[in-house]
Amino acid sequence: MRQKITKSTTPDRELSAGRVKWSSVREKIADRYQHDPAYRAGWDKTARRHALASKIRTLRQERGLSQQELARRVVTSQAAIARLELGGAEPRLETLERIAEAFDMNLALHFEPRKPGVPTLLTAD
Repeated sequence: MRQKITKSTTPDRELSAGRVKWSSVREKIADRYQHDPAYRAGWDKTARRHALASKIRTLRQERGLSQQELARRVVTSQAAIARLELGGAEPRLETLERIAEAFDMNLALHFEPRKPGVPTLLTAD
């Protein structure tokens, strides 16, 4: 049975009236990633966006900011922040620099070895 997700839903909260928590969604992702080669291939293709989405959402929440407030600081729309936090957008470097500034952080880009068999979202710092 599919869960209905509303506009105000965010992954870190209960996702729907069915009270599905983000942690259980992560478990389902990990399980499907391990057992479904087609799903794994699709996930790996978008892994960077998912890891970035998770990091931005976590930083925003740790600072007690709403999507609207982060959008104001970044000079973008709340919808753009929502798309970014869901992994539906891959921002330009300039946007990442503005997000880092909004979090009072430096933007650091680096390369690191992949961890085979584990989706990036589940290993992101």
